Amino acid sequence: PIIPKVLAAVSVKFLLLTDLVLQFFLSWICARSQNADILIVCSFAIGFLKGFLMLWFIRYAQKIFSPNNVRSEFYSYFYPLVYGGGQVSMLVTAQLAYYYDWKYYFMMLLMLVAILLVIICFRHNRPIKSVPIADLHIREMFIISAGLLMLMYVINYGKVLDWMSSAKICAYIVIAPMLIALFIWIQIHSDKPYVSLAPLYQPKAIIGYLYMMIVMFFSTSTTLLTNYLSVILKVDTTHTYSL
Repeated sequence: PIIPKVLAAVSVKFLLLTDLVLQFFLSWICARSQNADILIVCSFAIGFLKGFLMLWFIRYAQKIFSPNNVRSEFYSYFYPLVYGGGQVSMLVTAQLAYYYDWKYYFMMLLMLVAILLVIICFRHNRPIKSVPIADLHIREMFIISAGLLMLMYVINYGKVLDWMSSAKICAYIVIAPMLIALFIWIQIHSDKPYVSLAPLYQPKAIIGYLYMMIVMFFSTSTTLLTNYLSVILKVDTTHTYSL
């Protein structure tokens, strides 16, 4: 919900430069750090920043693939490009990391090239407008982000840290549901909620969301396929993404 408000308030050049510069410094932190907690938080922030670029791209790509603004027509082109590009990028990333051990550094190099192209090719097409802090719902974003990050940490590192033997895992198991419940409670009692919960009261919407989650779970290569190849078949990352 925050992204359309920011896109409407700033120029394209300012958005792209700010976003890419922040991603560059976050990637540098990830490249230099060995702390799992720092890597998780920085990776989450990088993904959040990529959301701005993705929605900006969608706005312009929609005019190319569907001039009449037909959503189904646009997504019939958009999803194959996204899935195909994602698979290719993971393969290239795995190859570079395996053969050159570049890790985040090659991403930083590509970001510098992208920043240079933005400086040369883009211009400020409109003045920057101020966005009220209350409309950004920073408190709600922080609450739900912290809760989801803790929940993902438990899922990913629970087995590694021997579940209840880790004080951090035990704390996150208690705190994460409390933060998520607090976020839902705030949205229910807020006059201007950050996320509208109205679709959750519609059975068709719930079925649609559930179906979407199932499809995304089985289609992504970072869940079932990667775990099966790397954990069960003991295939390294490079060959996993090649397959």
